Amino acid sequence: PFVARELKTVEENFCQHFAEYGNATLAYQYAYGTTYNSARTNASRKLTDDNIKLRVQEIKEHFATMISQSKDKTIKDLLDAAEEAKMLNRFADYAKLRDMVIKMCGFYEPVKTDVTSGGEKITIKLDLGTDKED
Repeated sequence: PFVARELKTVEENFCQHFAEYGNATLAYQYAYGTTYNSARTNASRKLTDDNIKLRVQEIKEHFATMISQSKDKTIKDLLDAAEEAKMLNRFADYAKLRDMVIKMCGFYEPVKTDVTSGGEKITIKLDLGTDKED
C-alpha cells in the first residue's frame, strides 16, 4: 500500500502553485527557480510522483471546500436579506434578492446554442426561466 512521505518545502511550494494555477511548468519554475526549458522537462516528471499527486489533490479539495462554503454563506445571507425585505413590504427588493439566489444556484440560466441558417452561423438564446403567457 502507498504511504505518503512528508514533502520538502520546494515540493510543497510546487504543489500549492500547481493546484492554484494549473500550470506545472510555471509551478516548477516558481518552486525551484529553474529555466523554462528545465522546468518544462522536470515538471511532468514531478507530476508522476504519487506523493505530489496526493498533495495536489488535497489542496484542490481544500480550495473546493472553501469556495463551496463561501457560496453557501452568500446564498444564506441573500435569503436572510430577502426575508427581511419581505417583512418590510419591499417586494421589489425581495424579488431581486430571490432572483440573485436562483441565479447563484444555476437555475434559469439562458441556454445558448449555435446553429446555421443558409450557411451563416447564428446564435439562438432561450430563456428557460420565464413562464410568461401572451
